[in-house]
Amino acid sequence: MKKVLFVLTAFLMGIGFANAQQRSFHLQYQGEASLGVGIGIGTYDMTRIPVRTVHGVRLNENFFVGAGLGVDFYTSDGCGTIIPIFLNAKAYYPVTDRISLLAALDLGGGVGAGDFSSLGGFLIDPQIGCSMNIQNGHALDFTFGYYHQSLTRDGLSVNAGALGFKVAYVW
Repeated sequence: MKKVLFVLTAFLMGIGFANAQQRSFHLQYQGEASLGVGIGIGTYDMTRIPVRTVHGVRLNENFFVGAGLGVDFYTSDGCGTIIPIFLNAKAYYPVTDRISLLAALDLGGGVGAGDFSSLGGFLIDPQIGCSMNIQNGHALDFTFGYYHQSLTRDGLSVNAGALGFKVAYVW
């Protein structure tokens, strides 16, 4: 996990330094709604369907920061729900006028609901992908990543990890 965080941090910093000459801050609201699937891996391979929304500020062409809220529906080992609450950061690297590579990181926690009401814990989701501008500041983001959700109960914590794919509509 530490290696993944180090590589993602290095990538985000590299984009920032590579575009230092073009940096001009132009704060603008950005929102997104996403739907994905996470295929469970590891000992606690719990498959989930995350539905999330993120709202924040696009700092310039290359950087975004915001906060998110969602509902992750777990479909294996019984049904349960986790409500993720997180901070989101994205770095964009334009390849063409319409397509940008992106790296994203969700960092926060999850609170159990329904059958999972006594569960919750740390959440981190590093992602990579691309963003395609469709028109007038609207885009579609496609990302692949790793969903790490700690599920803690009575002092015992397990990782319900998953490899995920997500599609987001950005406005």
